[in-house]
Amino acid sequence: MHLSLAVLELLVHTDPGTLPDTLTAYAIDVPVTSVEILAVESLPAHWRSDAAETRRVGDAWLRTGRTLALTVPSAVVSSDAERTVLLNPAHLGARALKVVSSEQFSFDHRLRR
Repeated sequence: MHLSLAVLELLVHTDPGTLPDTLTAYAIDVPVTSVEILAVESLPAHWRSDAAETRRVGDAWLRTGRTLALTVPSAVVSSDAERTVLLNPAHLGARALKVVSSEQFSFDHRLRR
């Protein structure tokens, strides 16, 4: 996942005016065997416009606890190549996650409108 996609996802789900001036992005090493890929074909036709439906899918994944990470297609950028990674903090493997790097960043003031 790219920082720019993470920022877009953050901006569509929050009020930009409530965000701090500086944020921190973390790169985390997740074992590939702990990642589940959600296929676009498994989602209903209207998933991009139905946040409740995508939330149900994510909640069901969390409840099962079957994987540490789930990659999902971006609802913000309509491209098969753009995916978001969700982490399950309750998964036993979460304790072993390691931060590879971190980077502080801030938004361009025009995004705070």
